[in-house]
Amino acid sequence: MKSLLLRMSVALALEMVVWAQPESYVLELGPGFNAVANHLDLGDNSLDEIFPLVPDGALLIKFNHTTHSFSPPAEYSVLAG
Repeated sequence: MKSLLLRMSVALALEMVVWAQPESYVLELGPGFNAVANHLDLGDNSLDEIFPLVPDGALLIKFNHTTHSFSPPAEYSVLAG
């Protein structure tokens, strides 16, 4: 009975703890293919917000969960923004 009460108390205490979610993190991406997932939900989650500094010529290939396929590559251009 004591162990059940202890387990229930611990479970309740864990539910009451609010874990702070980080507002950002830094990724060091190298040349070539880098798989990246956005684990945060802040702002409007636009590419400008998620990747503020992108090198010219970088390609973005987005996965479509509905079709289970990748989009055609979109190339970043400094001139186009």
